[in-house]
Amino acid sequence: MKIEYLYFGVVAMMVGIGLVVACSNNDDGGGSVSGSDPSAPEGGDEGAFGDDDDDNADDDTEDDPFDGENSCPFDYSENPGCDEDDEACRMAVLINVARFGNEDESDCAVPIQWSGALAAVALAHAQDMCERGYVAEATPEGEDFADRLADAEIIVVRHAENNGKITDEEFDITDLHNAFMGGGPCLENERGHILDRDLTHVGVGVHHCTDGFLYVTEDFGTFDADELRDDLHEFCDGK
Repeated sequence: MKIEYLYFGVVAMMVGIGLVVACSNNDDGGGSVSGSDPSAPEGGDEGAFGDDDDDNADDDTEDDPFDGENSCPFDYSENPGCDEDDEACRMAVLINVARFGNEDESDCAVPIQWSGALAAVALAHAQDMCERGYVAEATPEGEDFADRLADAEIIVVRHAENNGKITDEEFDITDLHNAFMGGGPCLENERGHILDRDLTHVGVGVHHCTDGFLYVTEDFGTFDADELRDDLHEFCDGK
């Protein structure tokens, strides 16, 4: 399938596969765009939850996404603090799969932890994008993630947001995660937020919209300034 990329502001639309992704990094006011074919495997992320439709006992062996080499002093396989039967939580697990599989680029980022407060903000934004037909960090009125944090009285020292939508029947959250991870390394894009060593918590909102799309918002935040690292990020040249 031929994939065409159309760029509108901070949104990348992938014509033919029904994917739109957008991200923002609110610490420096910048924003960037990334996108990739969600059917393409991404190193460290493939097979995190297996194939739910495969009932063949001979093919029922599921690869452990955390079964590999990683020298970081963390157990990325631990539950991040949410119900893994929930789609939103599963996206948090995928973030830790990505951090496990990309230890150099993440510079041994800590395993992401679930924040119910951030999840509530993320879900409300995913629902709003569905209801009003847009995919972006800023609402049509110009309210951004920082504004939503302030409205919810959530105080963080660092924050970032990923947004996306994908056709609901053809693809799922794993496909959207792989698309988020399809951007270039060491950039302020969706991949960069997922692997950011200074982002410690996430809340995810997943909303199945009546327009046939699955809308997702990943809201990242760090609550403790002591969690911010000041050592050199060797892989990303002092990112």
